[in-house]
Amino acid sequence: MLRREGDGVRHWLDKQAMRGRDPASPHVTATWVTLGDPGTVAAQFREVVDAFEAEPLVGELAVHRGRVNVNFGWKHDGGAWTPERDDRLMLRMAEPDADGASVLWRVSADEPPGGGRSASNVILLVRAVDPDNAWWEWYLHEEARPFASPYLDAAGEAFLRILALAGRWPETTWGAVFHDHWGQLDKVPYERYFGLDTAAPETLRVTRGYYWANLLTAGHVEEFGGPDVLRSRCEAAGVQVDSVPGRPDAVIVRSGLPLSGLDDGQLVALREALVPATRSKPYRYYSGPPLRVLKEPGTAFRRIPPEIEYPWFEDDGELTPDMGTARQLVPDEEG
Repeated sequence: MLRREGDGVRHWLDKQAMRGRDPASPHVTATWVTLGDPGTVAAQFREVVDAFEAEPLVGELAVHRGRVNVNFGWKHDGGAWTPERDDRLMLRMAEPDADGASVLWRVSADEPPGGGRSASNVILLVRAVDPDNAWWEWYLHEEARPFASPYLDAAGEAFLRILALAGRWPETTWGAVFHDHWGQLDKVPYERYFGLDTAAPETLRVTRGYYWANLLTAGHVEEFGGPDVLRSRCEAAGVQVDSVPGRPDAVIVRSGLPLSGLDDGQLVALREALVPATRSKPYRYYSGPPLRVLKEPGTAFRRIPPEIEYPWFEDDGELTPDMGTARQLVPDEEG
């Protein structure tokens, strides 16, 4: 069996079942990339915090601010939220050596009206991703128990409004909202699945995949051949294009369906619409929870026995005794 043929997702799920573990649940995430100094980021951070706390969903689910932190390399300054600490940390975040910050909101409505379970935490995280603290990645993310119906779609719309807010900043280069498994700070689902690494400056012209909502800016629009070509392509694919107020060179390409209704048909449409600005790489192998990423034909279709801890494939080279017993050659099994 070749590595690209092995179904790493099914193998991961089979191992979880064999060990009596429940598969992880997907979560709602908004992410975006900006270029700016710590002082600019500090002001933007405050703007996002205020905007999120003004969302109707936050009041409905009894969300309250918990912990706040500012990072300085391996050190951090923070603790339980108080108005005084909040003001001091915002000043500290503007210091030249500040390279990250986070705020955690706790959801106290464990059984909100209408049924379902709320998320237990929502976190806003920003971190510098270059040595000069010039490029920053942002994540607004629900943790632990995920939003359930009827709150999933409301969360999607709330996170989309936050993405649109960030999209108005001239420093923002790319962003997205998705409902998926989120396990690595430095990789969004498309990058995890295909093993891609996208440096922050590359987001001036390259998207980091295709998602329920995708923020594109001037460089991406140029890759399409201009705004008219972009809109025509998206219309032909059957996806929606929203303008970003106050920023004529930016648009949000999104599904017209609610977040909970994003099906494979719409995912195909989004992928096709965004091809001119999306980097591609031949699929090699992915092992982990299911991601909302479309398989390439002829890949990830063969079962890997869950008893094999670390699969080894024909195209991995020779399996030698000094590699130990955990690695095993995968037999050619279909299905």
